[in-house]
Amino acid sequence: MTTNPLLERSHLPYQLPDFAALTPEHFREAYEAGAAQQLEALDPLATTTDPATVENVLHVWDTSGDLLSRTAMVFGSVKAADTTPELDDLLEEVAPKLAQHNDAIWLDRRLFDRFTELATRAQAGEVVLDAEDAWLLEDTIRRFTRAGVALDEEGQTRLRELNTRLAELQAAFSRVNREARVAGKVVVTDRAELDGLTDEEVDALATGDGEWTIELVNTTQQPIMTRLHDRGLRRRVYEASIARGLGGEHDTRQMVVDTARARAERASLLGYEHHAALSAESGCAKSTDAVDALMGPLGRASLKQAEADAVTFAERFAQLGQGDDFAAWDWAYVAEIVRGETFAFSDADVEPHLDVAKVLEATYAAAHDLYGITFTERPDLVGHTSEADVYELHNADGSPLGLFLMDFWGRP
Repeated sequence: MTTNPLLERSHLPYQLPDFAALTPEHFREAYEAGAAQQLEALDPLATTTDPATVENVLHVWDTSGDLLSRTAMVFGSVKAADTTPELDDLLEEVAPKLAQHNDAIWLDRRLFDRFTELATRAQAGEVVLDAEDAWLLEDTIRRFTRAGVALDEEGQTRLRELNTRLAELQAAFSRVNREARVAGKVVVTDRAELDGLTDEEVDALATGDGEWTIELVNTTQQPIMTRLHDRGLRRRVYEASIARGLGGEHDTRQMVVDTARARAERASLLGYEHHAALSAESGCAKSTDAVDALMGPLGRASLKQAEADAVTFAERFAQLGQGDDFAAWDWAYVAEIVRGETFAFSDADVEPHLDVAKVLEATYAAAHDLYGITFTERPDLVGHTSEADVYELHNADGSPLGLFLMDFWGRP
């Protein structure tokens, strides 16, 4: 029987996960074991009658989810960088289970009461908290409250249903949204349509069968459109970009609606006006009013600039002789032309200096010049993908600092 590398801390340098040995089944087993271990570790915290202390509350809490957290971080790194159908299936399997596991903890009134007891004892001077302990205690109580621990039994039951459903929706959306982006690729059969791209860029798009494929990136605007002279191809790329997820087997619309409704109901159940208020409270802004105060002026200024740009770009487009109606798929292309004419600058001027090897060399040199950090490649260590480069870092005095995994290659 093969030992699961995740079930104990790695013995590799700096506890680098043994990525090369991991399988989907290892993740599944580690998730199940991690959840069980955390509940087992927290049971004494929930059931003991001893007075609450830093040791029997905060320390127990802080170490209870070690295996589960380690598994989630490793799985997240692997899946985000180079997923497979097996990993997609695993996420959709474990996501609702993890939501239920989290609810079993955050909706446990016994655990919450232990934290409030510790807070009461600290306020009375019976327990001394250092700055880190005080922050962890306050933050955990706040998270319990925001999670819904104060709800009655009926409210908690509905909240658990919503959290499970949202986990299912988010996992499914992740897969379908990516598949829609892949399926939305634009195939080019006429080399002339790629006019504006360098020979190297054209070669990178070649599929080897007399065709070229433009993959979509995960934004509405596609960077390649700034350089495509062929207006028809620009339109095809743009329409493929905005149409993904809006029909066929990769239709995400019902998922989006169901997610929005579930989030709205959950927010209302927890006493918030809407999901945005719940989300903002857990972040730096703390309120949607604060978000609006920051983003409102920026949004208005951006709109004003966009309106002015639209006039300028439409006028310049008319001079190009590519048509009478300045459209959305022309915007990035004309903007690049205007920028070059206005500032004598374009992305093409910079690209020769942005070769991967040159950028890495400059980055590592800057780290050394500024902080004395040195990078030494470790070809004996394997990263989260076979294409990742692993470096060992040392401080200026030669003392070890850690490992750095460089992975900059996009994948379908």
